[in-house]
Amino acid sequence: MMKLMRADMYRILRTKSFYATVIGMVVLIGVIVSTQTMVVSGMFDADMQQIIESTKVWGMREAIMTCTMGLSVFSWFSIPIYSIVVGQEFSQGTYKNVFFSGISRKSFVISKLILIASLVLFMLLVLFGSASLFGYLNGGMGSLPLSSDIVKNLMV
Repeated sequence: MMKLMRADMYRILRTKSFYATVIGMVVLIGVIVSTQTMVVSGMFDADMQQIIESTKVWGMREAIMTCTMGLSVFSWFSIPIYSIVVGQEFSQGTYKNVFFSGISRKSFVISKLILIASLVLFMLLVLFGSASLFGYLNGGMGSLPLSSDIVKNLMV
């Protein structure tokens, strides 16, 4: 199973679509933070929205708060990850070779799920890392404390 995940990771890191997805997400976060546009979907805390809207220049705190309020937008960037990991196996028919080599279907599915989860976690780290970087470049650290705002927004 580890060899299969390592081979899949090698294949994924050699595709242009993975890098295009990561770069597209970073560019979108850069545009959102530099133009100070709120991308909010779903349920959110009105107090946090008021804090962000009242700030003249967004810092790191406001950029991260906006990312936590707009996490459903992140799902649009995770869809290509699913298609890269799973879709390519079935479109090219290479899954038959994997099963012929002696790997069980259960191991195949578990390895794909672990790989998808690790790539989505990586994308989340890139999302919050780029938001932090662009927020810091745009307006510095912002007003602290940050941790209580993130926890409060995630609980809503």
